[in-house]
Amino acid sequence: MHRADPRWKPNKRDRQDGDRAYCGDIDLAIRYFVLPACGGFVTAATKLGFLPRSPLYRYVLLLQSTVPPAMSIGTIAQLFDVGEEECSIIFLWTHLVAALALTLWSTVFMSLVL
Repeated sequence: MHRADPRWKPNKRDRQDGDRAYCGDIDLAIRYFVLPACGGFVTAATKLGFLPRSPLYRYVLLLQSTVPPAMSIGTIAQLFDVGEEECSIIFLWTHLVAALALTLWSTVFMSLVL
């Protein structure tokens, strides 16, 4: 039975609200702190000669991991009519955190590239 079905009732295996918030926190932490910190791979690949030495190219590669996720996830949720509220909350928080993370990581990446 699907969640959108009016006869659907939650059971013990369904996530509670606290679990959702915890998963969202982990997602934000990984998305904006762990992934950008892995930018050393781009620097190592440049030093080994796998990437061109263009500073702009390296900066864009590093910056890709700090931008908010694509909106296609929200579009898919709307098409299947499932999880729209959850997607909107996730997008709100990811964009709020992205404003700070993008500023911080841009500064760090500029110092690495230049």
